[in-house]
Parts: sequence; structure tokens; C-alpha cells
Amino acid sequence: GLFSIPIFCWLKERTRRDETCERISYLKAGFRRLELTFRKVNQLGELVKFLIAFLIYNDGIQTVIVMATVFGATELGMSQGELIRCFIAIHIAAFVGALGFGVMADRWTIKSSIHSGLFVWTTAVFYVLFIHEIWEFWVLAIAVGFVLGGVQASSRALFARFTPATSSAEFFGFFATSGKFASILGPALFAFITDLTGMVRAGVASVVVFFIVGWVLFYYVDEEKGIIEARSIG
Repeated sequence: GLFSIPIFCWLKERTRRDETCERISYLKAGFRRLELTFRKVNQLGELVKFLIAFLIYNDGIQTVIVMATVFGATELGMSQGELIRCFIAIHIAAFVGALGFGVMADRWTIKSSIHSGLFVWTTAVFYVLFIHEIWEFWVLAIAVGFVLGGVQASSRALFARFTPATSSAEFFGFFATSGKFASILGPALFAFITDLTGMVRAGVASVVVFFIVGWVLFYYVDEEKGIIEARSIG
């Protein structure tokens, strides 16, 4: 509520009357716009490649967020209070990380900042195999929190650059909806590996597959070409 006040007070919305919805039902108009959005997305090759890569590595991110408490409680014996304090620290680190990655993206490129974040994520998840002390969990949690905010903020920023200026609302709606499909395969893999090995840490470490595959696919995303494609439509 507090952070929404500046939006309601100072953000000016640029709207225009949509006469299409006056001639047909809103439901039909909605499906027509959805079809149009899919057509536009299919014309943007770099955006499609980025979306696929994002869905994969974001699946890993969401899985780690959910399963970290399971690991802390079962493998390290952390209490509920300790886990709550740790997650508060993670969100503070995520806020700082989002700002830090913004500076990094301005100095270099957004793609470079995401590469850096995915490297930290991959290393952190692999290191889970070697954690035995609570203080190590705290150090790893702060590091993950920093790149958590950074990678997600940078991913949204890159998506914005790949989005035609005249279609930002519908494209970000598509982006948000597609993001809901994350956290499907990750928890399933975690559960399968944990059940197979009897080790929660092995289940968490298995999520590294999503970061590696997503990272490899993201490597082939051409940032400059994606911006040019968006401008050609917008």
C-alpha cells in the first residue's frame, strides 16, 4: 500500500478510447487481442528465445525459493524463527541486488548482468552439496538473495527492450502469465531426486539443471537484434 502511493499520485496514464469494444463484446475483443499478441510474439525471434530461456532458469529460481526452507529445517535443523529471519535478510539483499544489477546493466549490458547472476545461482545450488553449518546457509542465502532481485529485475528490463513500444501492456501481461508456468518441473524434479536418493540436499542440487540449460539457451539471445526487432514492429 505504501509503495503504491506514488503511482496513484504522480503516474500519468496515457489512455485512448477503444472503439472496437463498443461494436463487439469485450470477451470477443479480448480473444482477438490475445490472438494478435501471439502473432506479434511469433515475429520477434529473440524475444521467443529469451522467453524460453527465462521460463527454464526462472523455474530453478522459484524452486530454490520454495525448497530452501525444507533444506534448512531437515538438513541443518534450523528453527522456524531462524528461517523467518533468514528470509527477511534474503529480501533485503534482493532489494540491494536489484539496485546493484541496475548499475551493472547501465555500465555494461543487461545481458551481461543476467549472465553474472546465473553464474552465482549455478554455483550456489551446486554448493548446497557441501553445506553442513547454519552460518554457511546464511552466507549462501544472502548471496542468493542478492542475485534473486538482480536476475529477476534484469530479466524484466531485457523483456521491456524486446517489447514493441505500442504493445507494452499486452506483452507484459503475456510475460506475467507465462511466468506462472514456472515452478512446475522444478519441484517435481526435486521431489523425484529426494525420494530416489533419500537426501534433500541432492534434491536441491538437482535444480542446477534448470540454471545450466536456461543459461545455455540465454547465451544465444542477441540483445541488439531483439531491440531492433521490437522497434521494427513498434
